[in-house]
Amino acid sequence: MKSGASRKIVFTAALAGNPNVGKSTVFNRLTGRSAHTGNWAGKTVVSAVGGFKRGNACFTVVDLPGAYSLRGKSADEAAAGGFIIRREADVIVAVADAGSLTRGVKFALEVASVYDPSEIILCVNLLDEARARGIETNLPKLSEMTGLTVIGASAANGEGIDELREAIARKCAEKERGGRERSLAATADPARIKKLCQTVRGKPDGLDRKIDKIILGVRGIPIMAALFGLILWITASGANLLSEGLTWVFAAALPAVRGLLEAAGAGADLTGFLCDGVLAVVCWVVSVMLPPMAIFFPLFTLLEDAGLLPRLAFNLDGVFKKAGAHGKQALTMCMGLGCNAAGVTACRIIDSGGERRKAVLTNVFTPCNGRFPLLTALTLIFFGGAARSVAAGFLAAAVSVGSTLLACKLISLASREKGASDFTLALPPYRRPRVLRAVAESARDKTARVLLRAVVAAAPAGALIWTLRRTGALDGFTAFLEPAGAAIGLDGVILAAFLLAFPANEIVLPVMLMCYSGAGVLREAPGLSELSDILRRGGWSAPTAACVMIFSICHFPCAATLATIFKETGSVKSTLLAAVLPTAFGAGLCAIVNFAARFV
Repeated sequence: MKSGASRKIVFTAALAGNPNVGKSTVFNRLTGRSAHTGNWAGKTVVSAVGGFKRGNACFTVVDLPGAYSLRGKSADEAAAGGFIIRREADVIVAVADAGSLTRGVKFALEVASVYDPSEIILCVNLLDEARARGIETNLPKLSEMTGLTVIGASAANGEGIDELREAIARKCAEKERGGRERSLAATADPARIKKLCQTVRGKPDGLDRKIDKIILGVRGIPIMAALFGLILWITASGANLLSEGLTWVFAAALPAVRGLLEAAGAGADLTGFLCDGVLAVVCWVVSVMLPPMAIFFPLFTLLEDAGLLPRLAFNLDGVFKKAGAHGKQALTMCMGLGCNAAGVTACRIIDSGGERRKAVLTNVFTPCNGRFPLLTALTLIFFGGAARSVAAGFLAAAVSVGSTLLACKLISLASREKGASDFTLALPPYRRPRVLRAVAESARDKTARVLLRAVVAAAPAGALIWTLRRTGALDGFTAFLEPAGAAIGLDGVILAAFLLAFPANEIVLPVMLMCYSGAGVLREAPGLSELSDILRRGGWSAPTAACVMIFSICHFPCAATLATIFKETGSVKSTLLAAVLPTAFGAGLCAIVNFAARFV
């Protein structure tokens, strides 16, 4: 708590609780921010900070990582527990799931061993979902039994948020005045709490359990594979049409821009620099990257929103254990689909240091959204039609998962680690996906963000490649790399493109196109048909495309991911290993495919 000469008072309220209880949604409602929310444990691995005002008081709200205990072993639990134990907040809002209340109340009472009960609010969230499952909780009785202020909420639709703000403001005001005595300690008989929290109307064996009997276990793997295949098919079917439409738009726009520059008196070099270098590559990035992202990310968000991703981790736990890896690594791989740097940070949810290091080192084997459009484009061009693209997508996923497991096993053998540790994963309830929210959230938090990052990287890259091409330096660089590329089914241009795209994976293909085009320029943003012609004229075949896809999955991380790995591990050795290991895998697999292609 701070105060200034103007009596503007600042308080801090922290949101704490188990994973997957809707803390991020409560945070968004309280502060008006738009932190990404998801229906699986470990979503928040760093603290988000926002705030709201009441009169002359400002309230800073901190969204702590999910934790089951104040003294948990994982990095995110340790961060949350440390924040609470150090008493860095004026008020703690312990958020609990109304449908699984026992764990939430237990955590709130553990917080009460550090904070006074008058400084704690128990926010029972997800009341709407609990009611839909026949669960009703007597909130006044819960408050009486625990000695805590209890606020009921359904943060997704705003229910209880105003009451929660008022409760935070009231407790902070009481604390500023010196607090008040509480006659009832925040303790209760665990058997009575459990009985109260399990007051259920309806059948205990609800729909969730019936679905889990089908989804969980070996039978669930083909079902999830089928869902993944459906997403790939829809993406492949729609991306080509959207890409061709954007190509037509840019094909009409670029000549108009060129005409305006020439009319303004711009010289041939400046016009070429801007139109053939900067704008051509930017237009290509938008026309080829935007369609698959605009389709894939909302569909993937729907699966996430429905609660299927934790089930994926559950089903894959045995497979990861055999490789000496932690079952939660399946969740960090899902985060890596968005961004490998975020996936590396998400590895904090893994308790064991050795298993967390393996997850960090191998997250790059998961193709991030910067590589996904390249993989999609190549499957559509060289493997023909949506059905074959789905098959190619499955093979790419197999390469990704197989490389991850093999690398984890090799690291385990090299470090002589024993078997992987067990873990407890709280499965969230199934939720009806909110389609409009999924579309809006994926567009804002994934598609727009990744596209902006790609454009920012593509503009200077286009200028650089155009300049290098005009001076002849690029030809010398690609010629130098040609023998190494040819040995593994690639060529010097492809290797140069991956090296020059170190700042961002999104620009690998634009760099290739700048090199392959005869004049060193892209006259217009190519659609998939023109893209196919350019690559085939560059000597590409189906085996070449397969090798590029493999190398795209298995190669050194981008600059941001490497920086994150160093930050998370604090080790130069681990950071270098994270770059060398996937590159070695990729080169080896490409060499095998290249050798086998000679006999096909």
